Order: sequence, then C-alpha cells, then structure tokens
Amino acid sequence: MFRFIRFSRFSRNLNRKIYCGLMTFTALTSAQAQVPQPGCTDTAAINYNAEATVNDGSCLYKRLSINPKTTYKQPEVLIENSGVVYWNGLLWQHNDGGHEPLLYAMDTLGNEIRHRIKIAGVSNVDWEDIAQDEAFIYIGDFGNNQHGSRTDLTIYRIAKSSIAQTVGDTSVSAEIITFRYEDQPVPPQPVAGNKTDFDCEAMIARQGRLFLFTKQWASKQTTIYALPATPGSHTAVRKATFDSEGLITGADIRPDGRQIALCGYSMLGNRFLILLYDYPEDHFFAGNKRRINLTGVFQTESVAFGPQGQLYLGSESFGISQARLEVIWLNEIPGGKE
Repeated sequence: MFRFIRFSRFSRNLNRKIYCGLMTFTALTSAQAQVPQPGCTDTAAINYNAEATVNDGSCLYKRLSINPKTTYKQPEVLIENSGVVYWNGLLWQHNDGGHEPLLYAMDTLGNEIRHRIKIAGVSNVDWEDIAQDEAFIYIGDFGNNQHGSRTDLTIYRIAKSSIAQTVGDTSVSAEIITFRYEDQPVPPQPVAGNKTDFDCEAMIARQGRLFLFTKQWASKQTTIYALPATPGSHTAVRKATFDSEGLITGADIRPDGRQIALCGYSMLGNRFLILLYDYPEDHFFAGNKRRINLTGVFQTESVAFGPQGQLYLGSESFGISQARLEVIWLNEIPGGKE
C-alpha cells in the first residue's frame, strides 16, 4: 500500500509537470506567433515580404511612367488653375495668385463652368491649393516662394452648406485661419526668390486638422505640417519629412482617408505623382510611397480623386501648352487600387 501511494503521487506529479510544460510551450508558441513581423506587405513592391504582418514603410518599387489618357482643355478663365477637388458632382478649382478670389465649379461632361463663387472681402495673394472635409472647403493662400517671408499665411474656410444649392454665380463669406511654421524664425527672414523651404502648394483636410506638404526649393524635399482646421491663429507643427526628389505642387486625400496623392515636378520639369497608402493614423510617410513618372511637359499644379477611381491632374498654361485637366485611372497603377 505504501509503495502504491508513493507511485501514485509520483505519477500525479509527473503528469502535472508534463501538463504545465505543455501549457508553457503552447503559450510561448502562441506569443511567438503573435509577435508582429515588420516588412514590406505590398505585393506590388519589388521587396514584398510574404512573411511580414506589419508594414514598416520599407517597400521599394520599379519606376513606372504613365501617359494620362484623357485630356480636357481648361476654360480660358482657368489659365492658372492651381487647386482642384471633386465635390457635389463637379470639379471645384481656383487660379493662382493675382487672379480674382473665385472658385469655379466645372462640369467635366460638358467641360463648362456651372458656378462662379466669389469669396467676399478677401484677395488672392497666392492661392495654391484647395482641400475639403465633410462640412467645409478650404482654400490655401500660402504660396511663399517670392522671399519665403510672408507673415500673412492664410487659409479660407467656406461652409459647403452655403454653396451646395448654388444656382448660377454667387458670393459667400469665409472664416479665416492664419498660421506660422513652428520652426521658421520670427519674424521670417527673407531669402532670394525660389530659395525657401517654407513655401507650400499642397494641403489636405483630415479628422479636424489640416496637413500642409511644403514645396522646398532648397532641399527638394517635402515636410508635413499640421494645424487645426478651425478659425483663428495657429502654429503649424512639423510632423515628418520625405525626400520627394522634386517640388510638391498639389495634394488630395481619398474620401475614406486611406490614400493620398501628391503631384509635382523636378527642377528639370519632369513631372510625377506620389501615392501614399497603408499608413498608420496620420503618419503619412510611414506607409507605402509609390512614385509614378508622368509623360508630357506640362506644369502640373493640382490633383484630385474622382468618384469612380480616377485622378484628375490640373496643369497651368506653360509656354505653348494650354491649361488642361488630365485623367489617370488608379486600377491601372500597381499599388493604386485598393
């Protein structure tokens, strides 16, 4: 009996140890399986890693050149179209600095301007881009290439409700947002023309904030600055910098917030498109950065997502080239579709 009891205790202890060992091994194996594996998760990339579970922004791509297929000649009044968004079935555009403070709503089917919206009580010093969220349209009067020392950097906020039912031409008031860059000296120090890194021609709106993508003449890069999308005087906070290998001239974000398009050109006039996607929250440069070269010698200044998977590209009149709108279909670009 004594021997039997000792053997039973030994057996129970052994079984307990085996069970605990199996549980520990299972827990370790499960924990190891849950450890994120960073790498490139985009199948369109040349360094795609099938074992990666978390995109670390390391994806690399073959250089791709695209010739936009569809071209609309802009109405003569939009000779220097510098910003565009698609809303309410129309393309809403504006001209560059020195023109009237007007928004033009264009029907792409008839290539006709349906509405002219005057922003009352303001001037167009250097309007460079337009952005939107669910409730507002934002116009960026923040072009700053002349000396890089403007102290009146402004964004106009227009309620969509004030123009949604517009018939013909009208005039509306705008709320005023002013800002300064947090890392620019106060007062800003003037430099030679087209030499500043505090110029900006690209803006998006997202989750109650405005994000500016600078046009850096000195470094040929772009930096993201963020500020509240509310009236008042704000400091634009520096977020991140990316080597865009050229000057960024326009930006737009897809309505679902999952993709950003940047357009621009090099100092030699070679124009390009950069698609940003699969980024965490508002860390736009931490995800995929897909660069596409665009054929044709045009001064492309604006970009907008269309309603059916297209991108509209706006180019100013340049030399003998007329102002135009071009179209690229995202499903024809590796990395451009969902």
